[in-house]
Amino acid sequence: MRFRSFMLAGTGPSQLRFHRAGTGAARPTAWRYASDARHGGEPLLRICGSDDELLLNFPQIADFYVTRDCIRYVPARNADETFIELLFLGPVAALWLELNGIVALHASAVVVGDSAIAFLQHSGGGKSTLAASFLRRRIALLSDDVLAVSVTPKGVQCMPGYPQLRLAPAIARQFIDDIDALPPVHSSAEKKCIPVGGREFGSFCDAPSPISCIYVPQRTSKRRRPPAAHALTPSQALRELVRGSFVANAADALGWQSRRVRNLAKVAEVVPVKQLSYSSGMCYLDAVCDAVLRDLNATR
Repeated sequence: MRFRSFMLAGTGPSQLRFHRAGTGAARPTAWRYASDARHGGEPLLRICGSDDELLLNFPQIADFYVTRDCIRYVPARNADETFIELLFLGPVAALWLELNGIVALHASAVVVGDSAIAFLQHSGGGKSTLAASFLRRRIALLSDDVLAVSVTPKGVQCMPGYPQLRLAPAIARQFIDDIDALPPVHSSAEKKCIPVGGREFGSFCDAPSPISCIYVPQRTSKRRRPPAAHALTPSQALRELVRGSFVANAADALGWQSRRVRNLAKVAEVVPVKQLSYSSGMCYLDAVCDAVLRDLNATR
């Protein structure tokens, strides 16, 4: 596949092979998971198989066959390759990470000093906009949308993603002068793909980074409300981490949840998780960045 998203050349041995296959296996009669979200009258995603090989079926789009070291896909007839790429970089990659014991959070992350901070929230929750605000301050992007978190005896580390943000045009114009030439995330999507690094916007960190804090953005319609970060209790933190996981419902159906919760509990033990409250609106973002940096300095 020729990726439309902005990628960096890899170094070292690959951990995953991703390729198109000619044909796939016969469809099962029973599925281990079916999403509530619908596409064309069918579940957007259905999953069957074992941990040795999972079949991820996106009706009328593609089948993905996922093992620990390989993902092959069989597109549906006349399927849009850009949509297949979007699925691969989102839920498919997240499930592959989880299959390999790496937690996939629905978060954006930037590197402040020698450690990362993450903004944990579902789509439309403001995490990418917050990340872009920090990039404007010469702070590097680590990942957007899917954040891979590795829990080891030595601590919790975030893995780098790829150098791109996804922003709605009205928001992207606050950071980029000319967005008309930038590709949309998908032909039917409003958001734009914003390249990061090089001569484009901001900079990108391509190395793993320890994580120092996880913020859960909570925007309010109240104007001029001073931004504030409030630490969550361990149980509240764990609940937010589970809720903010990229594939929580699918992982539960596949029997991975107990392992994931143990890993997330370790994250909550060593990484502060805080609710970040602030007024909604682009004009308040500088104050939000200032509040986060003050909070980090007070915590360290």
